[in-house]
Amino acid sequence: MAGSLRRHIPLPSHAIYTHWTLPGPTDQLVFDICFHNDPGSDVGLYYALWNGYIDGQMFYFGVQTDVQHPDGHSTGKGWIFSTWWTFDLGDTAVPPDGFVQQGTHEGRFVGVRRNVVWTEGEWVVRLERGASEGDGDWFDLLVESALGERSWIGSIRFKRADPGVPATIAPTGPAFLEAYSGVSRYRDLPSWHVDAMVRGCSTARSDYPAFPTAEVPNCDSYYDAERHRVHALFGQRVHDPMTLF
Repeated sequence: MAGSLRRHIPLPSHAIYTHWTLPGPTDQLVFDICFHNDPGSDVGLYYALWNGYIDGQMFYFGVQTDVQHPDGHSTGKGWIFSTWWTFDLGDTAVPPDGFVQQGTHEGRFVGVRRNVVWTEGEWVVRLERGASEGDGDWFDLLVESALGERSWIGSIRFKRADPGVPATIAPTGPAFLEAYSGVSRYRDLPSWHVDAMVRGCSTARSDYPAFPTAEVPNCDSYYDAERHRVHALFGQRVHDPMTLF
């Protein structure tokens, strides 16, 4: 392990997948998530809660230690929500202190971002279908702190597969823990421990992907049956990939 931690880490590098399965398509995803510690913002880390499809159109959303502004500067902690189905800013909406990104570095996508600073403790994160417009439906990302403070991160409109049927979220998708900036060696990854659960989940399994080139050796994932949470963290590998529940 010690020698492998001195190796160069390619960026972005995916460390852990949690493959979620719900009973069926849904109009909302509700996550309970706990941040056990604060890794700071010097290294860019991303915990994507769900990477899946809305009526066949890919999206992901989650929390980052350092959200990048479209002009290239770092903005610190925040939340993001992106899709690859459209490149049209007219399919996005953000609050006054939020911003939109059009990107081509991961394929053509648009995303909404907002610097709602997260702290240690419990949070609730919601992605839910909102208003319909034209041939599509808006999906809204909201986060709520343990103190009950709710923040709208932004919204994206998704085109319906069937114009007469409201769009839904497909029932399977992975979460992933990723390092994307500010680190050059595996040993320099900061400690970050989160746990999460999507409400209504039927089954979940863990995986340590070799993406883009090799597994991240110093990460771990396991299931806490008492709290019904899946844990993901940078640290010593203890648990093999497995069906978690």
